[in-house]
Amino acid sequence: IWFRSTESEWEEHVIPLPDGVGGGKSAVSFDVNHDGQNDLVFSCESAKAPLSGTRWLSYKDTPFDPVWQSHEIAGKAGIKYDRIVPSDVDGDGDLDILCCEERDQLGVFWYENPFGQ
Repeated sequence: IWFRSTESEWEEHVIPLPDGVGGGKSAVSFDVNHDGQNDLVFSCESAKAPLSGTRWLSYKDTPFDPVWQSHEIAGKAGIKYDRIVPSDVDGDGDLDILCCEERDQLGVFWYENPFGQ
């Protein structure tokens, strides 16, 4: 759910989680694929296999679109992820995705952005 401020109130907009993911845990917005539109990257908890732990969502025309396209990041290994941090880890000019996991002592995950600058 996201809210847009109008002159007199907050307008609610729902971006549903796609099928095949766990429960939402963390989210961050940035332009993953360099198309000029901010995307939504999110992590999940309770994502036992075959559920996905990390995905990103993009919209076609406007963030008001009722359906956003889901893109896999972490695969369907089934793991719980926590905080997401966008960072240019490899210095190639685009934001990569850093995630961490706390329950199984798996540490930090670095997902290199395949879209490059």
